[in-house]
Amino acid sequence: MNRLLALVLSLTIAGAGFSSLIVAKGDAAPDFSIFHLKGKRFNLADFKGKKAVFINIFSITCEPCKEELPFIIKLYKKYSENIEFVGIDITDPKKIDVENFVKTSGIPYPVCWDLISKTFYTRYIKGGFNMPTSIFIDIDGNINEISGVLKEDEFENILGRLMKSDKKRTD
Repeated sequence: MNRLLALVLSLTIAGAGFSSLIVAKGDAAPDFSIFHLKGKRFNLADFKGKKAVFINIFSITCEPCKEELPFIIKLYKKYSENIEFVGIDITDPKKIDVENFVKTSGIPYPVCWDLISKTFYTRYIKGGFNMPTSIFIDIDGNINEISGVLKEDEFENILGRLMKSDKKRTD
C-alpha cells in the first residue's frame, strides 16, 4: 500500500504543472553545455538546425522515472537517428551511483550528472522540481513540449510530431 500511495503522490505532483521551470512550451530552448558521464561534452547548440532533442530529467531514486525508462530506451532505439536523446540527473549526490544506475539499467543514450556545475539546472529550473520531466526541443531549437510522467504511446506521439515538424522544415 505504501508503494501505491507513493506512486499516486508522485504522479499527482508530476502532473501539477511545471511552475518550477524557467522555460515553457514555445520558448527558445536556452543553450547549455554539460559533460556526459563518459566525459564527452553535450552542447545543445550542436543540434540546432540539424536534429530535434529529447531531454529526460530524472533521478535514480524516482520510481516513476524508473517505470518509464524501459520504453524511453525502446524509443531511443527507434528514433535516435532523427532525435538526439539525453538524460540529465540533477539530484543524486554521488556521481558513481548515477554511473552504476546507467550501467545496470542499460541506458544507451548519453546521461549527464548536473549536481555540481548546475549548468543545465540554472538555465531551466528555478526551484523545487518534480520528476520525471521530459523536454522536447524541435530542430529549430524551440521547446515543443514539456511533460511529466508519460506512457509509451504518449512519448511516441510527441516524438512523431517532432519528426513531422522537422520533415516539414527540410521539405
